[in-house]
Amino acid sequence: MQQRVVGCISCQQRIAELETKVAQLVAQNEQLARESITDPLTGALNRRGFVATLRREKSRAERNGTPFCMAFLDLDAFKPVNDLYGHAVGDKVLQRVVYVLKRSCREIDSVVRLGGDEFGIILPETDLVQARIYIERLKRKIQQGLVVRTDAGVEVRVFASFGVEEFRVGSDLNQFQNDVDAALYRAKAESRQRAFTPDEKKIILEFLEIPVV
Repeated sequence: MQQRVVGCISCQQRIAELETKVAQLVAQNEQLARESITDPLTGALNRRGFVATLRREKSRAERNGTPFCMAFLDLDAFKPVNDLYGHAVGDKVLQRVVYVLKRSCREIDSVVRLGGDEFGIILPETDLVQARIYIERLKRKIQQGLVVRTDAGVEVRVFASFGVEEFRVGSDLNQFQNDVDAALYRAKAESRQRAFTPDEKKIILEFLEIPVV
C-alpha cells in the first residue's frame, strides 16, 4: 500500500515537471514568434509582421465590410542626422519615432518599421476621413515631441511627411501599398515646395548647422 502511495506521488511530481516544461516551451515559442515579427531596434513590427497584419485586415474588411486605412511616413532630412551626429543618434531618432507613434495610436492600430527611416501605421475600422484627421493630429505630436538630445547637448529635431489611403474591398494589396506610397511622395513633394514660416526655417537651418542670416 505504501509503495503504491509513493508511486502515485512520484507520478504526480513527474506530471507536474512535464507540465512546467511544456509551459516553458510554449512561452519560448511565443517569444520566438514575437521576435520574428518585431524590429529589434525600435520594437515596431518588421516587414514580416506588416505583411501578416495587412493580410489579416484585408480579410476582415472583406468579411465584415469594415473600412481600414494605412499610412506611410518618411522622415524629412534624416540623412544629415547620421552624417552630422553618427548612427547612434540616428538610432535614437528612430526609436523616438516609434515611441511617439505608439503613444499616439489606439491598441488596435499597428506601428511598422518598413525599413530605414520609413514607417507604416495600419488603422483598422477607420475610414479615410477619420484617418486624415488622425494623421494631422499625429503630425503635430511629432513636430512637438520628436526631439533627441545628443551627448554633446545638441537638440536634434526631425519632421515627417505622411501618405494615407483607405483600402477598397476587392483591391490588390500590392496596389494598395503603391497608392499609399504615391500619397507619401506627393506629401514629400508638397513639403519641399511649400514656404516655411520664419521659425520653421530657423529650426531647419540650425538642425543642418547652416548659419541663419
